Amino acid sequence: MAAIEELTDEGTTLVSLTATAADKIRELMAEDPEGESQVLRVAIQGGGCSGFQYGLGFDTGPAEGDELIEQHGVTVVIDPHSAP
Repeated sequence: MAAIEELTDEGTTLVSLTATAADKIRELMAEDPEGESQVLRVAIQGGGCSGFQYGLGFDTGPAEGDELIEQHGVTVVIDPHSAP
């Protein structure tokens, strides 16, 4: 399965999803009891002594300043602090 990569103007890969991963993300979003999961949010979180960690979660939509990436029918958002 080939992964799709999204690049910034600088050529940095922000997110790469396979079609299978996108299918699973859509499946999990559909299980939201309130039906409010619209995007997958990727963020960097402080990890204490171990440095930074990546956080993944569903959100109702993008916030102002977010990077938006569309892959295989899934919208991924990355906040400006977490994007390169």
